[in-house]
Amino acid sequence: MGLDDMDSAIIRAMLQRYQGNVMEVARVLKTTREKIRYRIGKFRLR
Repeated sequence: MGLDDMDSAIIRAMLQRYQGNVMEVARVLKTTREKIRYRIGKFRLR
């Protein structure tokens, strides 16, 4: 499992846990909303 796979799995799980609330996911992961949105697009999570 590569870093992209781990990143994708973590973000997917967090989006499920917080019902798609990107701001909450960013807060919990201590990153920005923009970085989460970038990864959502990169991994086609939506």
